[in-house]
Amino acid sequence: MLQQDSSQTLYGIALRVWSRADDKRAETIRDLRRRTESDFYDAPDETYWIPYCLSFLSRYPLYDLLGDYLRGMWIHWNKATNLFHAEEVSRILSFPAPRLNDMVRIDMKDYALCYQFPSSTTGFQNFALWPLFACLSIPNIVGIIEAALSPARRIVFVSHHPAMLTVAAETVRFCVRVYEWSGLYVPVVHARHLKELVQEPGPYILGATAECRSLFSAPTDALVVDLDRNFVLTSSPPTAFSPGQRTKMINRLTQALHGDVSPSGVPTHLRSAYAGGKLIPAGQIIVMRGDVESVRDPEWWNQDAVMTVMDHVCEKTVCDRPVVSMTPLSSPPWLLICHHRDAIPASKPSLAARPRSR
Repeated sequence: MLQQDSSQTLYGIALRVWSRADDKRAETIRDLRRRTESDFYDAPDETYWIPYCLSFLSRYPLYDLLGDYLRGMWIHWNKATNLFHAEEVSRILSFPAPRLNDMVRIDMKDYALCYQFPSSTTGFQNFALWPLFACLSIPNIVGIIEAALSPARRIVFVSHHPAMLTVAAETVRFCVRVYEWSGLYVPVVHARHLKELVQEPGPYILGATAECRSLFSAPTDALVVDLDRNFVLTSSPPTAFSPGQRTKMINRLTQALHGDVSPSGVPTHLRSAYAGGKLIPAGQIIVMRGDVESVRDPEWWNQDAVMTVMDHVCEKTVCDRPVVSMTPLSSPPWLLICHHRDAIPASKPSLAARPRSR
């Protein structure tokens, strides 16, 4: 997610992939290695793989819709990456910009990706909330919500999986929608900015990959949340709730989920873009033929009941912090950019690499 100023927010989905270099590009890489590596050995059968980052940016948080579409199109065009940009950019930009209450539909082979636009710009939720509850225990989630509702509180999510970082940050912000949380919000922080951003004095929600954990020391009042291990670290716990209020919220969420839910870790579809070597849609679909496997909510999940508890808590919480709403523009085009960018060529000895989504 990118925040350019107080009036414009861009939401993105990115797919990191590796594409096998053709003969011309492979020879270019060999020439570069000959000039820069003193011990270079030219192996005729060596295969080179080039990393790519494919992404869509939108003024609307269409994570599941654009993520499923992006992954589906890479399967179709992965052997002709130049056509991916030429064909898919033209196709998706030719769609008329949807309006509120419109149904967006993108036909695939055996099914159609779809999303019903809400009646207001604050009602978007094109991602599942349950993955956060699969990663963290209810007491830990209550502590995070308490921090989000406290003045000048700071939260740092940590995970090996960038996709989970975005879902966690978006889930917390959606859960406190009544309160309209505002502050510095960067679900996936680049390594070069991490040390600086965690020292910001105001409230924030940040996300850091586990590989970057050693690059920063969080302030004493910040919550560092390890999504992979169900662990929250802080030396100064939030105090927005009394002990009784905290216990009541834990009990109500437990009741909403029909009992205590044992954390099972980051869901498979957020660990890999193609779990099991296949595309499994995470968003809403319309099946046109055959049986189509898709990501489904776990049996214990009840979003309506959970959000009833969250909204009630937010309405009861009195905070003095001024509110600055950061909702998308009222009538922008739904898609701004489809980006296909070559990264630095690299040699990769394995025959394939597993793409990752985030």
